[in-house]
Amino acid sequence: MRKLIFGMGMLLLGASTFVACEDDKIVEPTALPTNANTFIATNFPDATIVRVEQDNQGYSVDLSNRIDVEFNNAGEWVEVDGEDDVAIPVGFIPKVIVDYIDLNYANIQINGIEKNNQGYEVDLLTVDTDLIFDQEGKFVRVDL
Repeated sequence: MRKLIFGMGMLLLGASTFVACEDDKIVEPTALPTNANTFIATNFPDATIVRVEQDNQGYSVDLSNRIDVEFNNAGEWVEVDGEDDVAIPVGFIPKVIVDYIDLNYANIQINGIEKNNQGYEVDLLTVDTDLIFDQEGKFVRVDL
């Protein structure tokens, strides 16, 4: 009986995941808000847009340099993530965060950054460590 209930639960979970993914749709890069296009052009001038997906939360943009950028519906970046061995540029990251990483993790580049209501979560390239910063960019803790 437990196996049946577990199996039904997994089936329901899988079905709900499938339905949630149906909300994603491929759109043309021209569908991006102007400030999202400006962000890409400014911070990734040598990259081209490979794919843009839109859902209820915003846009997911795959770039030719193996970096993905997530934007909210207003076109503000919320996450920039390089593939495992790809460093992201730092021009858009608050200077206080970049300075902290330069001082405490010399010669280690940033692999990704996520911005949320609490602040920033930074993934480093060659260290399996996430650094948590508050909204002002002040270091809070290491998240292992």
